[in-house]
Amino acid sequence: MISTWNAAYAAPSSNLPAGASSTSVPQTTWDPNISGVLNLYPKPNLTPSAVNGWNNFQYISQVPQNRWEADTKIDYAPTESTKLSGSYIRQNETDQHPIAIWWAPPWTLPYPSPVVAATTSQEVMANLTHVFSPKTTNEVVFTLARYINPNKLSNPSAVDRTKLGFNVPGLFGHTTKQIPNFVPGWGGAFPELKEFSFNGPAPFRSRTLSSISGPSTVRICTR
Repeated sequence: MISTWNAAYAAPSSNLPAGASSTSVPQTTWDPNISGVLNLYPKPNLTPSAVNGWNNFQYISQVPQNRWEADTKIDYAPTESTKLSGSYIRQNETDQHPIAIWWAPPWTLPYPSPVVAATTSQEVMANLTHVFSPKTTNEVVFTLARYINPNKLSNPSAVDRTKLGFNVPGLFGHTTKQIPNFVPGWGGAFPELKEFSFNGPAPFRSRTLSSISGPSTVRICTR
């Protein structure tokens, strides 16, 4: 294993394992549990230099993010002073996460198994407004939103502890089949991507009564 540390910083000269130098560490000193994980690291595709921050790998995501969306709205006025409107929105999207789902530390590498989520979001909105007089109105609003985000590993075997020879047990007697996250102090590793689903309805409703009296406006809102 060769490091670019010496090219960018002062070469380490103390606390080196037997047979190691300031730029290399012999494989005989590696923890056997980490050998399979090291094979997941991509091959260098950059020459480290001061221009690129002494990095030896670059990744640019070119994964398409396609979405289908439908939006409908209906307006209805049963009387001159009563207005009713409603809308329905639906979005279908296949989210592909080659690195992380929400956020990743700097210099994070592409995860060995990308995460794919067939997301669906739906929203229903209704608004009823009635004008009692030129000075008094009543508005009722209702919204119901639902977002489904079932994240799945596209290749679970790529991060399987057993297949990678990673035999370190988990904490408190719980060991997952998936390898843990590997994030050293300066990044440049794999964050932990877990399979999880978010399926949450979020209702909202409110009623607002407004009245004008002279120079003042009184508004009462309940939710």
